[in-house]
Amino acid sequence: VRGAAESVINKHFYLTQGLSSYVTVHPDLSQQEFAALAQLIMADGRGIRIVTSIKDNVINDVYPRAGNERAIGLDLLSHPDHRASVEHAIETGQPWLAGPIQLVQGGEAFINRAPVYAVQRGDESTERKYWGMVSILIDTHTLVADISAALPAGTSTAIRARTAQHPSPLAPRPPELHLA
Repeated sequence: VRGAAESVINKHFYLTQGLSSYVTVHPDLSQQEFAALAQLIMADGRGIRIVTSIKDNVINDVYPRAGNERAIGLDLLSHPDHRASVEHAIETGQPWLAGPIQLVQGGEAFINRAPVYAVQRGDESTERKYWGMVSILIDTHTLVADISAALPAGTSTAIRARTAQHPSPLAPRPPELHLA
């Protein structure tokens, strides 16, 4: 059961990691380039509602933009629902799945964030500088439905995510849900 749930989560985890890797070497993406990349990511991930770019911990771009404009300019470290998971991702340098969280533009979603440490293209050094984050917002109902579909018939579950304030000692790596 746990493996089936992790499989569903990991599909989104790898898309977020790919986005983070791309922004690491292309930190100056234009709005059009970000939109094109976000479209590809959304086509590969069922239930992805929004893809975000979070430079210096402030949301600087979202895709799709229509209906999500209120998120642009949101300083995640100043927002009580986001601060702990953002700080955790920065401290660990690892992606983090948070949620479900109420979104400023309405609705709720699980948010898979990954820190970005940018490198200069053509720079031979291995030094990377914290740039910000990228995130993929996953529709709560779709995620729960996908996990439930992977379970044996008649299985009753409750899903709870680890939080940055209360990480589970059972699993060392972030984007994971525990079934209770």
